[in-house]
Formats: sequence, structure tokens, C-alpha cells
Amino acid sequence: MENKDSVLFGQKDAYVNDKTLFDTYVEDLGLSVDKLKGKKILDLGVWHTGFAKEAEKNGLSVVSLDKQFPTLNQNIPFINGDMTELPFADNTFDLVLSRASFTVIEFNDVEQIKTILNNVNRVLKNGGEFRFGSGPISITPTIDDFKRVEELRLRNDDGEILSGIEKQELEILNKKMSIDLKHSLAFMYEGIYFNEGREDESSKKLVEESKKFLAKYPEMTATKLAEEMKQDTLSLLQEINPNITVFDGSPDFKPFDDYYFVMKKI
Repeated sequence: MENKDSVLFGQKDAYVNDKTLFDTYVEDLGLSVDKLKGKKILDLGVWHTGFAKEAEKNGLSVVSLDKQFPTLNQNIPFINGDMTELPFADNTFDLVLSRASFTVIEFNDVEQIKTILNNVNRVLKNGGEFRFGSGPISITPTIDDFKRVEELRLRNDDGEILSGIEKQELEILNKKMSIDLKHSLAFMYEGIYFNEGREDESSKKLVEESKKFLAKYPEMTATKLAEEMKQDTLSLLQEINPNITVFDGSPDFKPFDDYYFVMKKI
């Protein structure tokens, strides 16, 4: 069943109860209790340790990590830490999970993503997997990024020949700007989806302004935008680690598909 509060990037209800959260994890991340048995599991960016608590009832071993909450449910293995500096030895876990956390981080550059993926890969055992999602990764340009793009474009427009390094820099920055624009368009679609039909003036104004903004990009339908964002994210991730693949989640979440990623340690 579709959840209007979480359609855009496939996020389902954050928390109902431990069992519901556990079942949602398992379904979304393409797992099963049988696949989890006998594995040492790390859950990143948990917000709530309900998954680990319910997993324990099923005889599973889960360590939860989040930098925001030093304690949640008692008597559950919990680490107050950061994805960029995982406090575990190499080759510790069979499976690392991150549902609705890694892909919602507002990154500023690819190096930040690479740091997390390399850290996860380090703590995975050979043959282990990192399953994460859902939805696209966002890379938000900084003010310095915008200034640099403007400088390089002006120089290029004035007939100045950019160096090979500068051309590569401009290409990277243009890609970052494109990803950011697509996220802005997606949020416009989300605003329309959530607010169209409501009678209050603020909702009407939001829908009107969103439609006006989207009209500048008539070729970018919701379906096309969702697919491009999916492919952009997969390409970005595979540039860091070619052993990352994507799989579709629930088909009920429209207009943007629910999808997840798997990074396997070879």
C-alpha cells in the first residue's frame, strides 16, 4: 500500500513496532531470516534498534551503529559511532545493512561517499555484502563549486583554452550540478504529490510554484527523472566500486521506484 509521506525515495513508515520494522528491513533489502542465520550483521545509521531487538528474537546477531543516539533499547549491542570511521577490525562482518540512512546523507563530494564505502568494505569478510538504500544519492554543490563553475565557463566562453585538468574539473562539477538539479526537480514532484488537492493557501502556492519550476524542464517527466536518478547513482557508485549492483524493491511506491544497492566484497 502506498504511503504518501514516503513516496519519493521509497521510504516506508519509519517505525511502527519492532516486528514491523524487522519485516520491512528483510523485505526491502532482499533478505530472509534463513539468509541471515549464522551471519554477523552490522546495521548502520539505525535511528532505532528495533531491527536488532527483533533479530535477536529470531536467533540473529546484529550490532547497531548510529552517531546520534548513544542509547536506545537496552541490552542490544549498540555503538555510538560514525560510518566514516567504523570502530571494528578488518573482516569482522558477513553483512552490513543501511536502510534509509546512507542514501539520505547530504554529501558534498564523491570522496565522502568513497570513504564510507571503503570503510564498509574493510570491515566486511570476503564474500560479504553491504546492502543499502533506498533511492538516489544526493551530492550538494557548495558555494565555492558554483563560483568555480562560473569562472571556468566564463573563461571558456571568452575563448580561453582550458587545461586538461580544468576541463576534467568542469566536467565533474557539471555532473554534480546536474545531480543536484534532478534532486530539486524530484522534490518539486514530491511537493505536488503531497499537496495537490489541499485547500489551504500555502499548499496551493507550493503546488503552483512547483509546477512553474517543472515547466522549465518539460522533457523531464517523473518517470524519466526517477530512472535517470537511479542510473546516475549506480554509475557514481560503480566508479568507486565496480562490484555494486542495483535491485528493485516494492513496485507499489510511485511515482518514484523503490530500489536498493548491493556491494559485494570479492
